[in-house]
Amino acid sequence: MESTGKIGTVILAAGASSRFGGTKALALFEGKTLLERALYLARELSGQLVRVVTGGHSEKIHAELDSKWIVHNANWREGMGTSIAVGVADVLRLAPDAHLIVILPVDQPGVRFDHLTSLVRESRRTNSVVLTKGADHIGPPAAVPRNFFSIMLQLEGEQGLKSGLKSAEFGTVTNVRAAIDIDQPSDFDFLNSSL
Repeated sequence: MESTGKIGTVILAAGASSRFGGTKALALFEGKTLLERALYLARELSGQLVRVVTGGHSEKIHAELDSKWIVHNANWREGMGTSIAVGVADVLRLAPDAHLIVILPVDQPGVRFDHLTSLVRESRRTNSVVLTKGADHIGPPAAVPRNFFSIMLQLEGEQGLKSGLKSAEFGTVTNVRAAIDIDQPSDFDFLNSSL
């Protein structure tokens, strides 16, 4: 897409996957692991400015992925907020002038590149955080402009992006398929039925 500043992508892959019963990031969907799918999309959007945040199952993930993409969240058990903060901090270490960061959970394989670019375009247009609206919730993937980086850096525990925002500070792009997250293997069937 057109370049109007550096876009970083943080892939969240730090969870314990306790309901999934294995290393969710390495589960196969349509012939690729969830991690491979997310990394492909992230690199299409951000080139080398991609960080995969690991935590639970980190040894297995590290064995499958070049370490240059990885930042480990030592406090991953405290919740997703800590992983967002760690990932954003590392993107800014690599590119202090990044103007926008996309947050992409590894367990949402229904995300396509056009959805990420829609989030980015809307965020640029409004200069606000743009979240994905699904059938019954609003959350990531999300595009976050620079003026909200400080909020992400302060996230703790299970805090999500919305926790630090006023309603006027975020918008949404509706994409029911992109919003579906995989918590257990049967969710792949649900995702396929949404095609």
